[in-house]
Amino acid sequence: MKITSLFIITASVLTLFLQMTLLRFAEIASVKPELLFIWVIMSSFYLPLRSAIFTNWFIGIMADLTSNSSLGTMGFLYLLSGLAISLLREVFFREDIAARVGITFISVYFCHFLYGIGMCFARESLDFWFIIIKPLGIAIYTTIAGIAFFFVLAVIEHAVQIKRLRDELKP
Repeated sequence: MKITSLFIITASVLTLFLQMTLLRFAEIASVKPELLFIWVIMSSFYLPLRSAIFTNWFIGIMADLTSNSSLGTMGFLYLLSGLAISLLREVFFREDIAARVGITFISVYFCHFLYGIGMCFARESLDFWFIIIKPLGIAIYTTIAGIAFFFVLAVIEHAVQIKRLRDELKP
């Protein structure tokens, strides 16, 4: 299965629609999963560096348009997170679901930790909720959603490989 920037951006738009409609009701204590971040991880693993940087920035701008943060904040944070994953992707085994899950948790936490620090500076008050607790909740929630997503993606990749093998065996 060939993953391209266009595929990831299209899937991100559909995911954003899902997140804005159905997942509005899945909020627990003002924490909801960041499904768009899963596409940041996918683009960072599977796209060339330049394409991944642009795609991650675009996904972040889409996240900014649907949130109350300043335009470009999440775009910059998604770009930074995606860049770190892209530069380290040779270290990780990208087909391993456990690696994807671990990277999802760490990346989402890091991204929202930095966002929480920025929010505290903007408010001129140090709030433990925005720096530690809320990013941890978002990371856990997104990781749980990511496990289901990565499992479905692995099933699709497996089905594509089986189809490819069957096509090769046909006389």
